[in-house]
Amino acid sequence: MTVISHHYRFIFLKTAKTAGTSIEMALETICGADDICAPVTKKKSARPGEESYKARNYKGFFLPRLTRPDGRESRFFKDIKDLVVLQRKFKSHMPACDVKPRIGKKIWDGYFKFTVERNPWDKAVSAYYFAQRHPENRIPFEDWLPENLKQGNIHFYSIGGKIVVDHVLRFENLQADLDATLLKLGVENPPTLPRSKSEFRPKKADYREVHNDFTRDYVARVCAPDIEYFGYTFEGK
Repeated sequence: MTVISHHYRFIFLKTAKTAGTSIEMALETICGADDICAPVTKKKSARPGEESYKARNYKGFFLPRLTRPDGRESRFFKDIKDLVVLQRKFKSHMPACDVKPRIGKKIWDGYFKFTVERNPWDKAVSAYYFAQRHPENRIPFEDWLPENLKQGNIHFYSIGGKIVVDHVLRFENLQADLDATLLKLGVENPPTLPRSKSEFRPKKADYREVHNDFTRDYVARVCAPDIEYFGYTFEGK
């Protein structure tokens, strides 16, 4: 989701499988009573540490839209459910094209916007072990991947094909990148990132050993925009 700090004037856009929940938990500790922090998870499924996260100011009125400026399929009926049933104006994994109209042009244009990106091959393996976290029911990676990975993350922080954030943190150097960003924003003591949702992947599961030729080429194809823009390679450079 989005974490929005009015005091430090920043907007954080959460992408998939890039330690987004850990970042949300860290940012929440520096947010004030008037800032926006959506729930990181359902209360019934909260993991250790997440129960201390205090969601706030994420409910409110907004206008559902039939079309989106990035050309993606409309989620009109899901928006209606959020508005009428759940009253969620902000929620987890909201793309920039949804956050911008809900926060307003003045705040969107005036605040520092950032997100985080990760090597797509590594990210795919992380997503697999999280989705298939019960070993007794786990299906092979090459069977799971085509049904569950359809695109990269770049659409989360792009509008009309243009990246709209001011900075993209790198997962591979996350704590240092986050510290540097928050210091520039005036946070004197940047919080340490907790570890959330990382317990499902085996510690020795190097993504290069999990992939085969098919899965490596599949990720290269569906995540081509992310790979090209950030210069990621399968070797991790």
